[in-house]
Amino acid sequence: PEGLEKKLVYGKRGGYCFEMNGLFCEEAKAMGIEIYGVQARVAMAPGAFGAHSHRMNLATVDGQRYVCDVGFGGDCFVDPLKLEIGLEQTTHGTTYRIVKGERVQYSVQIFKDGAFTDLLGFDDIPAIPADFDLSNFYTNCNPSSGFRNFIMLNRFTETGRYSMMNTMFTVYDGDRQERKLLKWEEVPEVLKTYFGLDAAPDHEPAPMPVRR
Repeated sequence: PEGLEKKLVYGKRGGYCFEMNGLFCEEAKAMGIEIYGVQARVAMAPGAFGAHSHRMNLATVDGQRYVCDVGFGGDCFVDPLKLEIGLEQTTHGTTYRIVKGERVQYSVQIFKDGAFTDLLGFDDIPAIPADFDLSNFYTNCNPSSGFRNFIMLNRFTETGRYSMMNTMFTVYDGDRQERKLLKWEEVPEVLKTYFGLDAAPDHEPAPMPVRR
């Protein structure tokens, strides 16, 4: 936890789910909040989920259960979601709901393009550290892992977020979206200006895979 706190809080380096949700969980426990981590699956398509490659947290405050996730990025919810089946909840301009799933116990769905679609799936089973060790090792070390091949950044603002996938930089501001395909030499300045990262990747990212 000390190393994560130095990196994420004081170094402002950012991180991914196992780091950010792991530190969030430990800090919440220190505040007396009842909370534990669970393994989660990212939705590949409606009703279809991948392996346990994500970590999230379940917390209880004043008898109310919440789903907490500060490390998914992209379209993920900013504020905790109440763990209530079918309840539509809007945070940061986006609406979500939690439903019972067929392949997972619960599915967090996002309202997009006029319909709800699966985002994350999870089971309400407290994970042990070894569960996260395995998933973390794969995402961090496997040559085919997206975290080893692609640039993926996300930073929320008061009215939207900044997002970067490889060299595609997107600004979300309310209902407005602006996209720009960066030249490689423009990447360091964007990282510094919009993400607070005074560093640049040492090699260009791999081409994005094409879904067939």
